[in-house]
Amino acid sequence: MERNCEAYAIIRTVNKAQRNELVSLYENLWILGISPSENFMMKYKRNYKRQLKERSFPNGDETVIRKSSKPHVVLESDLAEKSPHAAEVCWIEVGKNTAKGRELEFKSEQARYFGLNPRGGDSERKTFLISSGKKVELRLKYQANNMWRLQFTPDVPDGLRPLAADGRLGRSPYVAVFRRIKGNDEFRLSFARINSSRDLSIRSRSMSIGTLGRTTAREYGWY
Repeated sequence: MERNCEAYAIIRTVNKAQRNELVSLYENLWILGISPSENFMMKYKRNYKRQLKERSFPNGDETVIRKSSKPHVVLESDLAEKSPHAAEVCWIEVGKNTAKGRELEFKSEQARYFGLNPRGGDSERKTFLISSGKKVELRLKYQANNMWRLQFTPDVPDGLRPLAADGRLGRSPYVAVFRRIKGNDEFRLSFARINSSRDLSIRSRSMSIGTLGRTTAREYGWY
């Protein structure tokens, strides 16, 4: 039920009138379709082969991760085989996270992983199990730049962004990894060093189901 399924639903009726109404709705939808012509199918095959090639691993090596020259929003294409709200794991490069490294900004489509509205809403608190084994409540806040941010407390390990020689915070060498524990309310939060075996594994798993995306400066995904 997780692969190659566009959408499905089970609807039960309690009487014949409801059944007839559903049948009528379905038939009206069905007649909106078209019988594909030979020319249509040829174009479809060409497009399918092109997209399949773009998703394939270079040289057959799953540990090699290609970086696109342009930002790529996962859900703008039809390559993703899993929606973030159904994913077990969600991740994003920390990059140059804001508030002196204490707030992590993530892509709007990833808001669905946490049960949030990608287009905004009231701040919410979720429970996170951190590396120390402690469970902490962290705040998710929608910012004026139309992005959700996860605000870290002192319980979350510091030093995600190293100090440069000039005293400024540099780019983080870590990826933030979230694993679902309990629905949209509880998650495990950990950090993997970029290019580590764990990092390469989560990227390749996202790439294999078409959920590897890229902003201007950070890669992200889910599976």
